[in-house]
Amino acid sequence: MKRVLGLAVVLMMVASAALAAPSSQIVGEATIHKQSFGANLTQLPLTEEPATIVVWKGSPNSVVMETHDQCIAYEELEKRTGVHIEWVVPPLNSEKDNFNLRVASLDLPHMFVEVYDRYAGGLAKAIEDEIYLPLNSYYDDGLTPNYRYLRETYPDIAQDTVLDSGELAVFWQFDYVGSSPWSGFWVRQDWLDEQGLPLPVTVDDWTGALRSFKENYGATLGIQIGDLGSGGGDVADNHTVFSAYDVGYRWYQVDGEVKFGPVEPGFKQAVELLRDWYAEGLIDPNYGTYDWNGYTAKTSDAVSYGLYGSNYGEIGQMKRTSTAIDPDWQIVPINGPVSYEGQQLHLRQTDFITRSQYDAITTRAKDEGIDELIMQWKDYWYSQDGGDLFSYGVEGVSYEWDENGEIVWLYDQNFDTQDGALDFWTLYPLFKIHNGGYLRDSAAYIMDDLVWDCINEWAKITSDWFMPMVSRTADESVDYAALYTPINSFATEQMGLYISGQQSMDSWDSYVQTLWDMGAQDMIDIQQDALDRYLAR
Repeated sequence: MKRVLGLAVVLMMVASAALAAPSSQIVGEATIHKQSFGANLTQLPLTEEPATIVVWKGSPNSVVMETHDQCIAYEELEKRTGVHIEWVVPPLNSEKDNFNLRVASLDLPHMFVEVYDRYAGGLAKAIEDEIYLPLNSYYDDGLTPNYRYLRETYPDIAQDTVLDSGELAVFWQFDYVGSSPWSGFWVRQDWLDEQGLPLPVTVDDWTGALRSFKENYGATLGIQIGDLGSGGGDVADNHTVFSAYDVGYRWYQVDGEVKFGPVEPGFKQAVELLRDWYAEGLIDPNYGTYDWNGYTAKTSDAVSYGLYGSNYGEIGQMKRTSTAIDPDWQIVPINGPVSYEGQQLHLRQTDFITRSQYDAITTRAKDEGIDELIMQWKDYWYSQDGGDLFSYGVEGVSYEWDENGEIVWLYDQNFDTQDGALDFWTLYPLFKIHNGGYLRDSAAYIMDDLVWDCINEWAKITSDWFMPMVSRTADESVDYAALYTPINSFATEQMGLYISGQQSMDSWDSYVQTLWDMGAQDMIDIQQDALDRYLAR
């Protein structure tokens, strides 16, 4: 239940393998010293008069809470700032449609939380359409001093948070630990041992292990591909199998040259491998039908999968559930397979200091004359105290610092664990925030030993082919969306048909030509221009 000094050493080692020098230094400083990353530049409370901010955020989707009000971090935020949150929560699994409907009807909250890349035309278009309120004037007027401190202190944050037009569009999430991969693949070590098999490394090794698991245990490969994919089992995040053929699932870059996976030669090889596995019954035949909850239930039943992808945040509950079913259950992390001797993989799930998720202030805030208050309120989330609140919860309730400056979690004393049946990762929504735009200590969790194993293992793979968070102009964003949406849908649909055997591989060249005919080159050119501008910042 303790963190910091020992943790910092591990994380620094991981970070140095995947981040540039400035970010590695950030990791070390932030995890050792409580207030070494951010500043405290907010005077509280922000207002003496009652104030309410309308915030749109997806459903908690938690077994321990029904509304966001039940999280003590938000309750404490109101006490400190004097600002009350009125929540607008879209129905579960309808966030995208609800967001689009609100934008189209101009039924806007003051802030959208965890928006990611929902706006059809991108950030520049959202500002041009007067949906999102840019931060620049407030930033320049000194109303966001904590956010400014982070941008001016850490060059990588500055590079990632500005559009090519110079606009500060949204409030991004900043992670103390930006390099440790949080998802990848696992294999049943107990089953390997029973069958006398080595840890699978090559494509042939993976095939042999999957055959053994199928024949001896009736188990298959757990993987997600397509629109329902999310997290560790999703090849879109991990590029697993595809990276074995020196290709990415969708976007990647090699020495500054943008690549789109489905039109590259290696993509066909990866699909052929998945097709062969599917034909042998080595892949879960229903792989494309599970949402994240359905998929994680399969990874935790101790019988369905012998090899599968998952997030390290799932491991604690997975271990508890699986060992209750099968006391011999044991998993170890593995990296994706290689297809030839000496191959160096270049793609894996990648995190950096500036994450891809963000919160967006809307023009409603300015229309109603509370824009300056909202900017100050949101900026508090980027102070060290505000970041600590969202990362750890309320001191003395969910955690405390011991005499050595290490954190001691109190969740098992002050929250209902159902006699130990619920672990930290199940209960944390009651006292801390996971996603959204704030100054986040991503090490502020209780980590099973398996987590450290997987971080060290997955980080052995470089991520130097990753595609950074480029920004497109408003016109480019419109053109890109018009191209990417149908191209991606077609590529996903066809890949499913190829893998399942419903489509002959003889038609592959025709399929790729169709992608070119749909405008794949124009789409690549837009991305290349955006990457060139990003690298020149």
